[in-house]
Amino acid sequence: MALLAVFFGLATAGRTCDDTLMILLTSSDPKSEFSQGIRRFNQDLTALGTALKDPLHQGPFDSLLGRLLESWLALSNRFSFTPPEEARGDPNWIAKMQGTADRLGRIRAAIKAGQRQEAHDQVLELSVHLGTFFESVKMSESYRIFLRVADQFYRLEQQALRRSVADMPATIASITEFLRDLRPRLATDTLAPYARTLESLDAVSQALSTDTGSGTLDLLVQKARDQFLTLRSHLLMMEWFPSTKP
Repeated sequence: MALLAVFFGLATAGRTCDDTLMILLTSSDPKSEFSQGIRRFNQDLTALGTALKDPLHQGPFDSLLGRLLESWLALSNRFSFTPPEEARGDPNWIAKMQGTADRLGRIRAAIKAGQRQEAHDQVLELSVHLGTFFESVKMSESYRIFLRVADQFYRLEQQALRRSVADMPATIASITEFLRDLRPRLATDTLAPYARTLESLDAVSQALSTDTGSGTLDLLVQKARDQFLTLRSHLLMMEWFPSTKP
């Protein structure tokens, strides 16, 4: 219970919605119109963000942006003023929908102005914003713990980018505590990704102790997050709700 208090007591940090996390968030009714629509929107958002980040992708981005706007139009036409059953009673629903539209406008403006990095930053901001749609959704305590750990990895990435190295050990300790508490409940076939996640966090800690350059530190943090996402995907998709498909 102490561990639960640690994670539920954390201030809600922004979390980017990768596909596995979005499947988790929509798991209560994965076939509903809203669940399918927002997963499609998130996939289109991820595709655009990936292209903007890829230095080999020289553009244009019109096709990817167009698909994203089309998937948003389908969602907004249906749910702008009437929340889906999953979020019925959310007093901030309309503001959240408007916030999404505003962020899409900034993404489109940045792309048209040739401001690739700004467009990518806005995509990340919108991805974080999508998590707010599920604040009223009922889900198990275990699922919410995983969301909090995802928050912690996002926080660790931001600390690395800002070079807030003094704050990083505490964040790593919180994540590690969760993982070690999880260990007795793991099936044998999850032990390998579990071990790799811990090893990658240890590598970040070692880099901090040796004052590694910022570029290397960023890569190590990203590797740790990727290892955790692999572990989380394995647990949530294969063990906790295997019938749910992307």
